[in-house]
Order: sequence, then C-alpha cells, then structure tokens
Amino acid sequence: MTRQNAAGVIPVRDPLPVAFEPLGPLATSVLDEHTDQAGVCGVGLGLARAWPCEPVVLAAHNLAVI
Repeated sequence: MTRQNAAGVIPVRDPLPVAFEPLGPLATSVLDEHTDQAGVCGVGLGLARAWPCEPVVLAAHNLAVI
C-alpha cells in the first residue's frame, strides 16, 4: 500500500505483523505446556482444571488470528 504527497510516493507499512509476531511462539508454548490429560489440563492437574483451559482457548484463538 502506498500514499502520495507533494514529495512523491511514500510506502505505508502495516504495523500488525510486527505486533502479532511475538504471539505465535507464546501461543505455541502455551499449547505445548497445557496438554489434555484425560480431560484435565496438564498444568492444572492439582487444580483439576478442565481441558481445554482458558489459556489453551486464548492461545488457539491467537494462532487463528495470525
């Protein structure tokens, strides 16, 4: 995408790829840590947190956006 002004054409850079770049590795690490252990989150075994837990759902949504 470009814009024009009196000096000529100025390239416009999309800031979203830079903003989303760190989300991929973070989401992947959350999905690797929070595993399904017979319907219970592997990280929250002591808490008996149901799987998929909130961090897994959020990480999956982040990967879908990227």
